[in-house]
Amino acid sequence: MQLPRLAWICVFALLSVGCKDNPMQELAGRAQKMKQDENRKIMAPKELRSKAVKKRKQPEPPQEALDAIERAFDASRGAARQMGSGEAAAIDKVATAIRASLELGPTLVVWLVDRTPSAQSIVNGAIPAAQALYDAEDIRPLASATDPALLSAVIAFDDKAEFLLDPPVGDAQQVQAAFDKIQPSTGGKENTFAAIGQALDKYLAYRTDATQRREVLLVVITDEAGDDGSLVEGLAEITRRNALPVYCLGSPAPWGQANPTLPDPKQPDASKSDDSAPVYGPESFVSERVGVSMVRLDGEGNGFQDFDLVDSGFGPFALERLCRAGGGQFFAIRPAESSEFTFRGQGYMFWPSGSELRFDPGTAGKYAPDYVSAEDHAQLLAENKARQALVSAARLPKLAIVDSPSMRFAKSNEAQMKRDLDRAQQFAAKHAPGVDRLYDALALGEADRAKLTGPRWQAQYDLAMGRILAAKARVDGYNSMIAALKRGKTFANAASTTWVLEPADLFETESTIRKLAERSKTYLERVVNEHPGTPWAKIAAAELDSPLGWTWKEM
Repeated sequence: MQLPRLAWICVFALLSVGCKDNPMQELAGRAQKMKQDENRKIMAPKELRSKAVKKRKQPEPPQEALDAIERAFDASRGAARQMGSGEAAAIDKVATAIRASLELGPTLVVWLVDRTPSAQSIVNGAIPAAQALYDAEDIRPLASATDPALLSAVIAFDDKAEFLLDPPVGDAQQVQAAFDKIQPSTGGKENTFAAIGQALDKYLAYRTDATQRREVLLVVITDEAGDDGSLVEGLAEITRRNALPVYCLGSPAPWGQANPTLPDPKQPDASKSDDSAPVYGPESFVSERVGVSMVRLDGEGNGFQDFDLVDSGFGPFALERLCRAGGGQFFAIRPAESSEFTFRGQGYMFWPSGSELRFDPGTAGKYAPDYVSAEDHAQLLAENKARQALVSAARLPKLAIVDSPSMRFAKSNEAQMKRDLDRAQQFAAKHAPGVDRLYDALALGEADRAKLTGPRWQAQYDLAMGRILAAKARVDGYNSMIAALKRGKTFANAASTTWVLEPADLFETESTIRKLAERSKTYLERVVNEHPGTPWAKIAAAELDSPLGWTWKEM
């Protein structure tokens, strides 16, 4: 049955005055969202939309009804954003910065938006919130006056920058329309810092020219680290010298990695020319993460012990450094913890996923990387051998002990038992060189460990040293136990036929292995006790849960 025109008006008008829990009001909001999604150019290309949506054309309600829906949507938008995405929350923080700037004087805000495919999740969440900002009661008058206090410019970028709204305007509707012009590109390269440099070249005069003196701030929306981070040095000096803040909405950097989903997580995938392998980090000038993973043997079966997904607590190094230089801030966009998401956008791997280790709120600030130049970073390493050893070890291939050693040896057949023991020693022979390579690299810094300053360097060195000592104790200890059995071992029970090797905090062979385990525990316990609330403490605690030694049992 088709409602008469007046009924349409009455039904939808009720939505604009209903309470926030009214289901019809929620339906109206969804209708408006669907209308926006259909019309916004920033959404996914039309060929990616479901064909099922196009099968039926629904009858359109009269214009009065649509106006009522619009009013209902506007009334509820503020409340919805309070409960909404991380992008909306970050835009709220940007809005606070803009309002603070306007209190100082007339302001120019320059929006730089990443239009590459992998960025679309963040972009699609941030742009509606940015557009809504210009509808705020206190902002809209400032962006529509004859002599506007708030001017805005909009730039879209991938490998090149496109000025979509230039010269800057004070008309809120023009700003909102400029956001709608941003279309996803097909390229996979982000020259983020070149785009920022072009924006500074064009708009710095608004900050420095006495005839048009304005506060200026830049807002960057991107999910990646940028392919031209080497340009940050000069840009950071400009923003610092002119007290020009840069705010960035982006993905947090994975600890010590470019992308944890890549075959080599620390290096961008050079074979990819599209945007299917985004570069999110690392958070430090170079990686300070020593890669270690090892099968955990707990006596009840094998469980894989690995910590590839770790949120560093900071943005990518160059972006975070640029934000801090001028007094701005990097706003990390994260899903809720334990989210089920596995990819971002159309076919692109999702980081962060919600399953990664994270810092407890308020803790990360004490563990910030050193935001310094290349020259100053080299000096930091030269000053302390432990720092130097950590970075050197971080450059080495990840130690990945993912295969399980043999644990049962039947003595009923002496020839077969010898073959089994020879095969077992191959496990140690296979993994010992990688263990020793990392151990030797880190051991070069032990003499300077006590001189390390700053909790970040201390926690990272102690964790790396504690884990590699644990790996060495386990691998060397396993080899030593197999060698002892080959030399001959007598059953206490005459009825026994099989030797079973089990993990235990026991050291039945060389004292050197016990000393390795004791050193490992010293380092790992220090991480747990001195750095609570950090991913490093969680990793160290998990490492301590797994025995470092071995014992023989007979069956």
